[in-house]
Amino acid sequence: MATLLHAAPAAAAAFLPGQAEADPPTGEVQLPAEAAAEPLAAGNGIRWELAPWRWRGKLALDLRWTSAGDDRRSTQALTSGDIEMASYVWQPWFVQVRAGLGLVLARSRTLGGDTPPGSDGVVDLNGRVQVSVFPASRFPFEFRAEVSDSRASGETLVTDFRTYRVGLSQVYQPPRSNSSYALNLDHSRISGSNNLGDSLTVLRASTTHAWTGHAIESSLSYSLHARSDTDERSRFLSVGARHSWNPAAALSAETLATWNETRLRTAGGPADRKSTRLNSSH
Repeated sequence: MATLLHAAPAAAAAFLPGQAEADPPTGEVQLPAEAAAEPLAAGNGIRWELAPWRWRGKLALDLRWTSAGDDRRSTQALTSGDIEMASYVWQPWFVQVRAGLGLVLARSRTLGGDTPPGSDGVVDLNGRVQVSVFPASRFPFEFRAEVSDSRASGETLVTDFRTYRVGLSQVYQPPRSNSSYALNLDHSRISGSNNLGDSLTVLRASTTHAWTGHAIESSLSYSLHARSDTDERSRFLSVGARHSWNPAAALSAETLATWNETRLRTAGGPADRKSTRLNSSH
């Protein structure tokens, strides 16, 4: 089944999916008198309970026609539905949860061209989930996952495919410094007919440090792309650093250095091809 996430910022009360971001909490949330009188669950006063779910849904009916240059024609009747829900654990600034579930019913028929007429039917489930921990704090964490189908989104009418995505992110900002740290990891995969399969994994890490008149930024990026039908793959690694100096409003200087490495493997190739580049500017 499916699952991916859209980020949901902190709100002062239960929020609807897609609602605009609310300001971070500025003080203690006051509970109703009857709720405050109830005994708290074990866990430093945290109530491990979900707020009432807020939800919305949609239903779409589509009829699609496609004509190709070889006199090949296809028709597709599509029914898709989706329900999106949102809630939080204890307080909106503590843990936010979003989830969605969708259903795709498709019936297609192909005529003309060099192949005999054919028809098929598809029933697929889509879904997504997102969990945000301390979304308005100095150390927000987010996990997201999703499964989607090109038939529901209308991304293509030629080759239908499904997309799987998983990601997480963590940011940290110390309380008494102008520094920040960020880490992001994303993995996605596309699968379709004719053994079509692409996967992409991306890892990004960055830091920022600032003090009077100076700022230093550093970053690391790694990506790996692979195709299952041709055994092609590419790997990219990048490391960068930048220093900024601003002693006066009308004077600034900047130094930048990057190092990149790329490895490529083509279909049927004997080995990886490697290239490295070092750049610097002042």
